[in-house]
Amino acid sequence: MIVANRKNAWRIATLCTVTSVVGGIVGYYIGAGLYETIGAWIVSSYGLEESFKNLQSDFMEWG
Repeated sequence: MIVANRKNAWRIATLCTVTSVVGGIVGYYIGAGLYETIGAWIVSSYGLEESFKNLQSDFMEWG
């Protein structure tokens, strides 16, 4: 799109950047809000409770 219409290159790039960031924020809040209901069920369905606890502790320690 940018190669075909160079006049709008900055506008298109800005739009893509802003919508990508907004999508990431929305996805984060959906994941944070639904973990207690759906996420925990998915983790337990695969038997990954211990691995998830290890991941959480590593994240708390190392960031």
